[in-house]
Amino acid sequence: MTKTSFEHVTDVREALRRVVSDPAYGPDALSSPRTMSDLLQRLLPDAPRERSTLLAAVAAGLADTIRRYVAGGMDASTAVARSAASLAASQASMPIDACYWAAAEIALALDLITAEKADAIGSGREEVARPGPSGWRPADEREQLAPAGIPDRLPLTIGQGQPGQQPARQHARARPRDPVSEAVRKAVRPGLLAFNPPAEMVQGRPERVEVGVARSPELRAALATGLRGRGAPQFVGVDTSAFMGVELRGSSFEIIPLSPPEQLIVPLARWEFDVTPARAGLQTLTLCVNMRIDSPVTAGGRIAVPVLERDIRIRVDVRYGARRFVTNNWQWLIATVLGLGGALAAWIALFR
Repeated sequence: MTKTSFEHVTDVREALRRVVSDPAYGPDALSSPRTMSDLLQRLLPDAPRERSTLLAAVAAGLADTIRRYVAGGMDASTAVARSAASLAASQASMPIDACYWAAAEIALALDLITAEKADAIGSGREEVARPGPSGWRPADEREQLAPAGIPDRLPLTIGQGQPGQQPARQHARARPRDPVSEAVRKAVRPGLLAFNPPAEMVQGRPERVEVGVARSPELRAALATGLRGRGAPQFVGVDTSAFMGVELRGSSFEIIPLSPPEQLIVPLARWEFDVTPARAGLQTLTLCVNMRIDSPVTAGGRIAVPVLERDIRIRVDVRYGARRFVTNNWQWLIATVLGLGGALAAWIALFR
């Protein structure tokens, strides 16, 4: 397996240290995809590989997972290993060594391990996990699963052990597969997402916004074909499953979905929305995507894909603003008019 190369480790550590030590953000920022996306874009402009790896870990809740393990009494190295293995299971397209690197750097930022320990885990010098029949497993868990007296690596040839030894003894090291992790590995594959919000909209004027998801990056042309919204499509690589859900959110917009919220991706699917901006200024439209994974343990489990946010400039429409004000305040306006009319009548009667 080719090892992922990270060239900006020093810059990453300084960026994470600045985030965690800043009273405006603190350690909780490591659990906020939106906050970290903005901060890392500014702090690590020349480190796209490191930035995307960290953002995937943040979106998967890696910091919370590590802290939860440590709070439960687990030592930090094992917490890093288990959290990294969980990340690898949920992000099938993410290399295993990248998962361990991200987990180690986040644990270092949380002051749970030393820089030397992070270097050892991130570079693979410290044996925190080994590949096995069901994927990667923390070293201490591997030892717990091995029955006493059985060597770490058993002979491959059955029947050449000690006299009277049963073949089943040779396979005592086999570990049961995690059904959820297996389901994720089988269901998730790299894909492509297209999203076409316009860069500018007019207050009160509806626009068609579309989202397309394909189960292969090679379907880019098919995703771009037939889009009816006037915004230029933006393409983002995402993990995909056979059944996915899409939501569009924005507190400054009135959003009407025109497609089922969840669809089969065969091999692509589209969602359409009518979006009407209600407030002028720079407003944010958020795209939320999730994968549905069915397993023998959990039917209809969901895995969130990192959200996409687009800032859209909304131009003021004076007539729309006036109509909206009257619609929302007609009772107050009528009461005001009646009150003024009564006051005027009383004033006229006073001077007759």
